[in-house]
Amino acid sequence: MELTAGEKIRNARKAAGLTQKQLCEKYGIPRRSLEDWERCKYEPPGYVLNLLLDRITLDYPPKE
Repeated sequence: MELTAGEKIRNARKAAGLTQKQLCEKYGIPRRSLEDWERCKYEPPGYVLNLLLDRITLDYPPKE
């Protein structure tokens, strides 16, 4: 089963060791938007999702 956009964001944020507040401050995302995305209340536009996930991965590479 494929993950939702919110699950992908939450997983990337947690893997990077960031709180919601830290992620919002670092990337200039309104806190309410992130909360809604992670709860799957709303889905971010595809380009926003891709940019955010790419940015998190570049700034916080997975630990091996």
